[in-house]
Amino acid sequence: MNNVSINYTVREADLPKEISRLYRSVVSRLEDLMEDMGDAEEMLSFNEPENHFRVLRILAEARDKMIAIDLNMSDCQNIITGYQKYLLEKMASQLPQQQEQQLELELDAEEK
Repeated sequence: MNNVSINYTVREADLPKEISRLYRSVVSRLEDLMEDMGDAEEMLSFNEPENHFRVLRILAEARDKMIAIDLNMSDCQNIITGYQKYLLEKMASQLPQQQEQQLELELDAEEK
């Protein structure tokens, strides 16, 4: 299976919701994976040789799913990191303006 990178745009106000949606998707896939692993564990407890082949298949599929989940987690992490960087830069750009406004207020107060 080949992976394809995509880019898409969301409004700033919708970004937290989008991050939450991606995160919930990762959690859901992890829960499904854990369910599969529980099924495999149950099959092994019966100690029936035919179940061993099913468990091997489940393990192979689980490894593929873990790779896909890891990629989704990386995407989520990168988006959150980028969003945090954006928020910090936004706050930093507003600081000089706020400091200038504060200075003007102080000068106005001194003149009165």
